[in-house]
Amino acid sequence: MTSQMTSLNLWESSDFLWLEAAQNKSLPVMSISRGLNPQIKLGAQTATIPGSAVKRSIQGILGILQFPLTTFLVAINQKRKVGEIEGQVVYRLESVEFIPISTISPQSSAEIDAQKRCQSLVENALSTPSYYFTYQGGDLTNTKQRQSLTLPDSGDSDWKKADKRFLWNYHMGSSLLNLANSGDRSKVAPFLVLLIHGAVYIHRCSINGKSFLWALVSRRSRFQTGTRFFARGSDRNGNVANFCETEQIVEYEGQVASYVQTRGSMPFLWAQIPCIKYMPMPKVYGTEQENKTVLAAHFHEQVAFYGEQVIINLVNSVTNKKKKYEGQLEDKFRKLIIDLNQNDVHYEAFDFHKECSKMRYDRLVLLKDQLAKYSFGYFHKIGSAVGSNQKGVFRTNCMDCLDRTNVVQSYMNKEVLADILSKLGLLRSNSIAELEQNEAFLQTYRNSWADHGNLISIQYAGTGALKTDFTRTGVRTHWGLLQDGWNSAIRYVKNNFKDGQRTDGIKFLIGELSTNDLVEVESLKRKKVANSEQSPIIYLPYILLAVVILMALNLLTASGLNWRMFGLSGVYIFLVYLFFQLLVHNSTEFVDYPSSVLLSRQRNRQN
Repeated sequence: MTSQMTSLNLWESSDFLWLEAAQNKSLPVMSISRGLNPQIKLGAQTATIPGSAVKRSIQGILGILQFPLTTFLVAINQKRKVGEIEGQVVYRLESVEFIPISTISPQSSAEIDAQKRCQSLVENALSTPSYYFTYQGGDLTNTKQRQSLTLPDSGDSDWKKADKRFLWNYHMGSSLLNLANSGDRSKVAPFLVLLIHGAVYIHRCSINGKSFLWALVSRRSRFQTGTRFFARGSDRNGNVANFCETEQIVEYEGQVASYVQTRGSMPFLWAQIPCIKYMPMPKVYGTEQENKTVLAAHFHEQVAFYGEQVIINLVNSVTNKKKKYEGQLEDKFRKLIIDLNQNDVHYEAFDFHKECSKMRYDRLVLLKDQLAKYSFGYFHKIGSAVGSNQKGVFRTNCMDCLDRTNVVQSYMNKEVLADILSKLGLLRSNSIAELEQNEAFLQTYRNSWADHGNLISIQYAGTGALKTDFTRTGVRTHWGLLQDGWNSAIRYVKNNFKDGQRTDGIKFLIGELSTNDLVEVESLKRKKVANSEQSPIIYLPYILLAVVILMALNLLTASGLNWRMFGLSGVYIFLVYLFFQLLVHNSTEFVDYPSSVLLSRQRNRQN
């Protein structure tokens, strides 16, 4: 069936949409009625499609989205092949199309604005790199080990067997399935693709004259999702921000091996809301018992999915005076794990900034020695026969679960890869030294991990990852430090002034933000604009910019070092500091907050 559903014929009339598999006309044709109460029906005959219907080709269906005024079928317009894993073709989503099913007349200008904003939010969310999918018969949502535990003849559709944590079109797809009666939903499901968000790299490589496939697949969770400062810690169900499952896959002569690591925010209730400052102060909220419950729920699920857990916490320790606020979170995490007192959950702290300061990344060997007592193996099968399973995972985190985390995960992954390649007969020993002698493969490995880190970082923080010079080359460089400075500056701007919109797009896409919410927010924004027109606060950024320009002109036009130049510079520096503090004090007027924050504040005022 895989080859039968790789593209669809879409037929349109004013009253119906029809969808049929382009390569096999014997499969059922799906019709969707256009109107206020659309329904799905399945028919075996293409003759049900009238000759007046207009035909065109689409590459797949993600599902249905409800905007304030229009219900859309979300179709895949363009795709790009990334590679094949065990014969299943993996595609990257390139573009989508919104095909209207039903439309209602607007009742207010706020609804019209919300309609436009919805489409903009979804387009931006789906253009954030990168989404990947497979057609019926393939599954990117599950690891190779989880797939081996599912009976192939169970009769369940791929949609039903998918890991819903990583199925990013779950809301859209479920909305489509709900249009069909319960008996037809299993027949409608094959029309849907399984969409993940993350990073996929598939390479055909060679070591010692032997060709094999090496792949890196990262899946981001759709729970507790959002952008960097607006998605921190855990929700009350134990789902953590920026949770990502990374699987390394090797295929060679009928054998498949895979190894999994996870990353995710510290699993208790904490927040770090933007306030114009470069680094907002994190705050732990909730009672002690609530945080214990949240942490227990998180690790109950993690152990159920992955087995034994080793937490690698890379944030600064409480004794690190440079970033003491991180240490307070580390101390909280440590105490909660001690209180949890669970034999299959272990805690290992490693103050990355302290141990690897001054670009001494060779000191990561200290972490390797610290973790030497843990060994979980990896998944391995020959044909369909499973030889071994992975019995646990390393769960790595820093503050963002991006930069430090990616460095450590790529570093640790290499040793397991040497074991896998040795087991498959591609290396003579399981020595990392022998692996590193294969320069061509090592370059592929490093670049893939660095590019993977950049993608995960763009999706969460808005810029590429920091410290990728080490991941890419094995050496920390001064040029890499300059790149990190630039990315940090861009992050600052996006996290404070752009991420509310990005978060709204993500939340709306996955069904956590409703059309009613967006209409309400549009009304609130109109009132705010009307009120702010009389407030001098709105001119603060322009005043600050003017002072900065005057200070620059003073320095550029000065005839030399003199007391007048120093005096004026001191006045300008004081004014910059003063107006910046006023900006921070009035940050709620300037930070781009997501709709969930704005609605929460409005409802708190009403109460």
